[in-house]
Amino acid sequence: MKKIISGMAVLLLIAICHTGHATVIWQESFDNFTKDYNCSLADCSVNPGLPTGYSGFGSNTLGKNYGNPNAQIIGDAERSNPGAMNKRGFRINLEEQCWPTGENILVKDLGKNYTLLYLRWYQRDSTASYQHFQKLFRLKQSNGQILIPMFQMNGSNLQMDMWDANTADNHFFTGYSLNIHYTPGTWVCYEIKIDLVNKKAEFWVNGVSKGTLNATWWPDGWYIRYIEIGGNQYGHSWVYPKEETRDYDDIVVADSYVGPAGAPASEVPAPTNLRIVSQ
Repeated sequence: MKKIISGMAVLLLIAICHTGHATVIWQESFDNFTKDYNCSLADCSVNPGLPTGYSGFGSNTLGKNYGNPNAQIIGDAERSNPGAMNKRGFRINLEEQCWPTGENILVKDLGKNYTLLYLRWYQRDSTASYQHFQKLFRLKQSNGQILIPMFQMNGSNLQMDMWDANTADNHFFTGYSLNIHYTPGTWVCYEIKIDLVNKKAEFWVNGVSKGTLNATWWPDGWYIRYIEIGGNQYGHSWVYPKEETRDYDDIVVADSYVGPAGAPASEVPAPTNLRIVSQ
């Protein structure tokens, strides 16, 4: 009979076996960009141009922007080492409330269609006081959007909402309220599981599940091909010169749970210096 001589080694091997079969579909730390991108147009594909690897880049030009570019890839939005060379994140400068409102977006084509994915990202908001909705992503197939993860008012609480195109309605994860649980200016790890075949979704905050959806109303045949970071935000009128921002960093899309911090699942290194002995 054989055994691992270290109990901690056993736990490590279990973790490796659990995560080692995951496939990272796409990940983005924004750290490969060697220049800033500042977007002040509805379509910034020409000026300043599309960031490498993206098919769309635009900003809200309809709401008052208080002088800042509305969508940016900049060092101030970096999560782990702000100010370091070639370290960046994606920032949305939130606008004064207006309707109709424009889009602050960065568009990624995943390259193929997916019916199961886990979307993990880090987010930092300068405020937790919003009215109405704050779209975080648009998830699209070739003929248009199907799902919008967003923070939306649910009664008096600002909660994660999975709007869908079939019902054109809101469906909330009620275990987390941004206006109650979030400390402005801090980074939080969010993750959403989307299983279109089995019609289920789950939402995690810093690795803790905050609710599930048994989304029986999702139709058969849906898939996800495009992820738009951002969207439109309609939530407040801040008094000038108060400027509110939302930062994104360390985004991972995978085919199984990713979790907070550390390397993406498929990049977890194999354990070393383990010995197996006979008993």
